[in-house]
Amino acid sequence: MPQSIRDKTHTVHRNVDDAIEGDLILIECRKPGKRGWQTSRASGQHNYFTTAVRKNAYAVLTKTFTNLQK
Repeated sequence: MPQSIRDKTHTVHRNVDDAIEGDLILIECRKPGKRGWQTSRASGQHNYFTTAVRKNAYAVLTKTFTNLQK
């Protein structure tokens, strides 16, 4: 069985409208969305994928954006 991604060293944001973004985000939950992943068109041949997770949902940003210029 894989180990949980939950860790006491993570900063947890619990307010409505808090968000994280990056190139790699791991999500853990007890109940994934009933409809599964939905696809929406971004531009050209690019797509975005969305889903809802429920029951103790938890996400960890594991890789920040690599395409941003400083």
